[in-house]
Amino acid sequence: FTECTSSVIQALVAFRSVYPDYRKEDIEICIA
Repeated sequence: FTECTSSVIQALVAFRSVYPDYRKEDIEICIA
């Protein structure tokens, strides 16, 4: 995904800390 820049990854990490179970696999794939 072209939108997976460092700022988006940082936002996903912050989001994951608040909602750890929401679309967990999708977020893990995007971060990795």
